[in-house]
Amino acid sequence: MRTLEKVDTLVFDKTGTLTEGKPRLTGIMPQKSFSAEELLRLTATLERASEHPLAGAVVMAANERGLQLSAAQEFESRPGKGVTGRVDGKLIAAGSWALMREQGIEQTAVGVLGGVDATGIFVAVDREYAGSITVADPVKQSARSAITEAKQQGLKLVMLTGDNRVVAETIARQLGINEFRAEVLPGEKSKIVQNYQQQGRIVAMAGDGINDAPVLSRYGKGEEPDREGTVRYASFTLAGQEFAAMDSAHEHKFAFNEAISFIVPCDTQREIDYFWEKLSADPKAEQCGWLKDKYGVIWQVTPTILNQMLGGNDEERTARVTQAFLNMKKLFNALKRAYEGK
Repeated sequence: MRTLEKVDTLVFDKTGTLTEGKPRLTGIMPQKSFSAEELLRLTATLERASEHPLAGAVVMAANERGLQLSAAQEFESRPGKGVTGRVDGKLIAAGSWALMREQGIEQTAVGVLGGVDATGIFVAVDREYAGSITVADPVKQSARSAITEAKQQGLKLVMLTGDNRVVAETIARQLGINEFRAEVLPGEKSKIVQNYQQQGRIVAMAGDGINDAPVLSRYGKGEEPDREGTVRYASFTLAGQEFAAMDSAHEHKFAFNEAISFIVPCDTQREIDYFWEKLSADPKAEQCGWLKDKYGVIWQVTPTILNQMLGGNDEERTARVTQAFLNMKKLFNALKRAYEGK
């Protein structure tokens, strides 16, 4: 609880947290040997097996155009880089420029992508550059006010993204975030958070989606989402000045696409044990679903619970997520008073 009061750095994942998480295809740039429809068909066939939000945008665009998608074989997801596999006997690679380099493709073969706020999906067919597809994910309108309020609270704000530097810089500038990390692989996120901690900072992270699960669970025992995005959660609702436990984390499952989580590292094991002991001594403790671990505590909160806590609709989720973080101190103080009988 004392650690929460000292949090001075808030790390955001970009996709789905600061952006809508509903990307749309904005352009197709095939090489001369491919038509736009063929490039889209091959890419969508491969991306259909991917869980990445950008993959869904490509598949949706292909379906809207009535393209017939075949089955992909030997599919492999390359976290932070893209996907590979075979479509109609052809070896297809779709993803970042790093993946193209692995295919032996020189950067001079790549045309200029349109839109500094669009992400480029580069495509290789049988290790030859076939073209690119651009996908844009708009910034949430509510994110701007949320970021402004967080800055007014004196928090250092950092954005992490797997996108290239141009896209990352554009989104960060739109939101007024001065510090960002681009082309971040999923496995690197926890290292970045750890580096900030080693600098003496107290860090909390707001992440959204399956790719953030390893980072979010780095500081607690929380259960990672499965392929359908199903998670177990511990939740609290605001009722006047008090917070009451709603459901046990191990009695209910809710399937939803956004797995919004807060991680607050704790200074000592004793601090966690103290609070756990107070909860366990109360008959209502079984309803709380609090998870403890020597690394910290994780809270996974559904959009429905955030609605109950802060009001508003799902379009304002980012603002409510940030506000929930900023109000977390009040939550802890209320719980502490309740369980200490004060």
